[in-house]
Formats: sequence, structure tokens, C-alpha cells
Amino acid sequence: MRIALVTRRQAELGPFAEALAARGASIDWLPSAAQAVEEALSLPRQMVILDDPEGAFRTHLSDLMEANPMLHTAVLTPMEEEAFHEASEGLGVLCALPPTPGDRDAADLLSRLQSLGAC
Repeated sequence: MRIALVTRRQAELGPFAEALAARGASIDWLPSAAQAVEEALSLPRQMVILDDPEGAFRTHLSDLMEANPMLHTAVLTPMEEEAFHEASEGLGVLCALPPTPGDRDAADLLSRLQSLGAC
């Protein structure tokens, strides 16, 4: 499984990426959502994880869906679950993750993807 992790916090999110990789995921670090959108059709990825501490994910997710509606997405966000659900409704987000996810979050995310047959 190939996952793009869109963030400028590579050092901070390193343990999360390592947890994903330990479970068989290949991680591509991308510095911007624009690059993820640009590569959405040209590179065979199963998921894009957006690091979005400012809550501007709606535009990025819409752009990703338009570029490749088969991509699964997740968002790293400090938003409460209900507020995130309301804000992301209709954008096909698999899940929200805490701003600094850990090993358990990696396992849960990949389990969700497996249940969808994405990996």
C-alpha cells in the first residue's frame, strides 16, 4: 500500500510513518496538498493523509476527489469528532486522526483500509 503523507512536520510525524511502514505501507512525504493533487492521477497511491492543523482541509479534499475519486483520505486535525464530521460531510474522508497520531492510530487506519479492500 502506498500512502502520501502531506505535512511539513516530517520529524514530528516520523514515528507514525514508521508505524505505518512496519505494517507494510510505503510512505511518500509531500510538502503540500497542491503536490498531492498534482500527483493524484500519475502515481498509484491508495491514500493521502493531510496534516491540517488550521482546518483548511475542505478545499484540499475537494481538489483530491476531483483529481482522483478513488483515493482514500484521512486528516490529521485537532477538531472534535462531531465538528470534523460536520465539516467533512460529503468529502469521502475515511477518518480523522489526532494531530500527532501514534502506533495504535496507524493500526486502526490500516485496519479500516483493509476492511474496504484497499490493501
